[in-house]
Amino acid sequence: MKRSIVAILSSGALLTTLAGGAFLASCNQRGNYEGVDGETLYKRACLSCHGKDGRAMAGGAPSYRGIRKDWDEEKLLGYIDNPQRYKRANRPPRLGKRYMPPVDRRMPEDARRRLIAHVLGLMDALEVPSD
Repeated sequence: MKRSIVAILSSGALLTTLAGGAFLASCNQRGNYEGVDGETLYKRACLSCHGKDGRAMAGGAPSYRGIRKDWDEEKLLGYIDNPQRYKRANRPPRLGKRYMPPVDRRMPEDARRRLIAHVLGLMDALEVPSD
């Protein structure tokens, strides 16, 4: 059977037929984020470097432990959008020399806020009690 690709753009959807199979996906990928909770978004975007609970993976990103005081929702929105630019402009403490990649630019702001709420919750859970 000859492989054919047919793309039809209609009401924000891309329909691609390949070897008789059909795949429907949102053009702006918004459908990949609608109704997805922050924990699931974290698993998709952050888990491989920051670990399940924000304690970091070996050779990965730094732990979230003890940094909650330095971050809030708006700062994290700026950071995940463009980590390199944010680090140069704001010089946040305890960020290593490496840069994390920005989150998927197609992720809508409401999904970014759900992701950040989850990250802030992990930071809160890892807070070091003051003596």
